Amino acid sequence: MFVTRWFHALDKADLTAGLLASIAGREDLAPLAENPLLLTALCVIYGNGRRLPEDRYHLYQRILDNVLYNRYLGDARSREPLKARLEAIAYGMHTGEGLASSTTATPSGDWTC
Repeated sequence: MFVTRWFHALDKADLTAGLLASIAGREDLAPLAENPLLLTALCVIYGNGRRLPEDRYHLYQRILDNVLYNRYLGDARSREPLKARLEAIAYGMHTGEGLASSTTATPSGDWTC
């Protein structure tokens, strides 16, 4: 229903069936489609190119590029360091590498090192 409403709101209802078929045809997309934020990202990526990248790594890369490009319009110098930092954070979250006992969350939820 979300995908249908998304593309209807953009007056691109013809894209609905294609994205739904892409999601149904790939097991790796099922967990993403269950999360409203990530489903929104799938809609945005599919709406821009009428297809999704073949693997999740490239999909996440496209999502990140899209977010950073729209946040830092015309400022590529700001995007690249942020992208590298986010890649390092994601890597650490997946592997646990780089986590030290000195890394803690503050009561406000901010992370300090």
